[in-house]
Formats: sequence, structure tokens, C-alpha cells
Amino acid sequence: MGILMQFLFGVVFIRWEAGRYALQCFSDKVATFLSYGVEGAAFVFGDLLVRDEKVFAFSVSQLLSYLLRIL
Repeated sequence: MGILMQFLFGVVFIRWEAGRYALQCFSDKVATFLSYGVEGAAFVFGDLLVRDEKVFAFSVSQLLSYLLRIL
């Protein structure tokens, strides 16, 4: 059953323009959602650590913390 569903999703998202559009829309929404975590980390720790230098402890770990709190 799982392999059939995966095959059908692949056909819908690869073969049809509407499927590609839906997948792109979903991807854009997820990227926007994750950018809120980056904005919050930049507010707390500053742009230098989060955006410019991209220190792991202040950028990625805060983003993971944000995502896990939502889920």
C-alpha cells in the first residue's frame, strides 16, 4: 500500500503541472515558516551570529528548537 501511494504521489507531482504547482506552493510556505525561526534567532542573538557568520549554535539549533516547539 505504501509503495503504491508513493508511486501515485510521484506521478501527480512529476507528470502534471498542477501537481508541480501544488508542491512548489507547499515548499514556499514551509520556507516562509522556517524563515520566522531565523528572524527570531536574529532578534535574540543578533544578525552577526545568525546571518553573517552563520554560527551553528545560534542559527541551526535555534531553528530546530523553533520547529520542534511547533510540532
